[in-house]
Amino acid sequence: MERNKLKIALVSSFTLDNFSKVLVNSCSRENLSIEMKYRTSYNLGVPELANIASDISAFNPQILFFFIDLKTFIPHHLRILWKSKEEKENIINEKAAFLKELAQMFVKSHPNTIIVIHNFEVPSYSPLGILDNKEDLGMKTIVRELNHQLEKQFKNEKSIFVFDYDAFLSAHGKKNSCDQRLHYIADMKLHSELFPFLADEYLSYIKALAAKPRKCIVLDLDNTLWGGIIGEDGFDKIKLGPTPPGNAFVEFQEVLLSLFHRGIILAVNSKNNPEDVLQVLRDHPHMVLREQHFSALRINWQDKAANIKEIADELNIGTDSMVFIDDDKHNCLLVKSALPEVLTILLPDDPSLYVETLTQLNEFNTFQLTEEDALRSKSYAEERQRRKLREQFSDAHDFLRNLHMKATIKQADNFTIPRISQLTNRTNQFNLTTRRYSEADISQFHNDPAYYVCSIQAEDKLGDSGIVGAAIMKYGHDSAVIDTFLMSCRVLGRQIETVLLHHLLEQAKSSGVTQVIGEYIPTTKNAQTKDFYKDHGFSFHRDEQSSSLWHLDLTEYAASCPDFIEIITEQDAIGQEERKK
Repeated sequence: MERNKLKIALVSSFTLDNFSKVLVNSCSRENLSIEMKYRTSYNLGVPELANIASDISAFNPQILFFFIDLKTFIPHHLRILWKSKEEKENIINEKAAFLKELAQMFVKSHPNTIIVIHNFEVPSYSPLGILDNKEDLGMKTIVRELNHQLEKQFKNEKSIFVFDYDAFLSAHGKKNSCDQRLHYIADMKLHSELFPFLADEYLSYIKALAAKPRKCIVLDLDNTLWGGIIGEDGFDKIKLGPTPPGNAFVEFQEVLLSLFHRGIILAVNSKNNPEDVLQVLRDHPHMVLREQHFSALRINWQDKAANIKEIADELNIGTDSMVFIDDDKHNCLLVKSALPEVLTILLPDDPSLYVETLTQLNEFNTFQLTEEDALRSKSYAEERQRRKLREQFSDAHDFLRNLHMKATIKQADNFTIPRISQLTNRTNQFNLTTRRYSEADISQFHNDPAYYVCSIQAEDKLGDSGIVGAAIMKYGHDSAVIDTFLMSCRVLGRQIETVLLHHLLEQAKSSGVTQVIGEYIPTTKNAQTKDFYKDHGFSFHRDEQSSSLWHLDLTEYAASCPDFIEIITEQDAIGQEERKK
């Protein structure tokens, strides 16, 4: 099987054969190669589900979508209305517990599988009519409470997600969501016209699994963040404010700001005079996004494709992680032609549709938001300040010393394991082996005395970058092998990677091994790391299939670590906390 081929399973309680084909085609258009297994369970009895679970279990999917419709899950659901309140509550609790047990049993035997369970459509009809919400548990309230129970019981389950199917149907219109004729003839309970839209929703999860989230939005300015052209209309005449049409641009910026706060990097790519733009960013009373929210600014008369390449180089990210948004058709065509890997969005003519255009993108989803995700956009913006500061120093060493850096190294724990897993799946450039590990994998390594797993956090006088690197080392009889060594690209050039390697070598030395082996597996993106071990005193040993092995004799190793970085190890950190108490 191809390395990037994803195994997707779908279990439904009604006919969805054609939908599975639509999903495969949707994945193909996104350059996602998947292997699909689809099963239908017309009976939710334990024996049949056990058989299906066995079949799906053998397939060992990476994502399992579980789609049960309300009428199958609660047969004769309208009859529940005439039961007592206590009986209704028991039904809700029993049904929620059934799904919880089903999902947890599968996760227990398949810790690397993500399960996505549909919630249930809140019916538009109730026999009680306008009195439905007068009942303690009317028909609609019963289903809403069941949905609430699902959200509540899976909230802290890292491998189980609830897809809001009721909201999906509401967005597309419940009245037309089912072809009633096919419903009764072929047990098709979702109209085929909605298949592409449901496939888009599933893609949000599949892209997250494939570690393909976009992390940078590059924005035009004129007629994008505000109405009008700043160079022609002037500071006071651009359309931006609480009244139409300026209010549409304000709300568009509000959504962008919310993405910034969840860690999406923002950058500017505008054909303008810098002085005109900076005045708006700094002084316009209705600007929501300010200069400090942008990690890179390209305000010039250069073509926009060239600017995007420069922004990617400046931020040290791949162009395939970028989204470009512009209102100009020619600029969009240029970028699409020159940089097809960039997702290019041409805004509609009507600014009132900008927010909808942005919120319909499913490019930024991840299975977990860590503290470092929230810090990312802020830390990239702080990096722009570091670049400005660097210009004041002729000597790189003096600049680094002026940053007053700290590096905190901690052994993996329940708080850092999600971030370490995330780094293994997202980091491509400074990643010597690019091995991808789930949280379950990292937890297993952490609990195995043969492994040492740690993370490194970086901060300086301009800000805290959070956890930016991680390493996994496996001990042998008299040697240790560095299985994983990676670093976020946003801190490269500050010698944080040297600090982390030094810590690993000291850890190995204190454990009694005499030799450390570093492995390098080349990819199309990690070429910059090919000499990392060589530059740190390792000697080339031999090729093992597609990897290069580098050896270091610890008996001859002399510690070498940057003197301008304050290093705090886990024990140091514990001691500091104790002193604070």
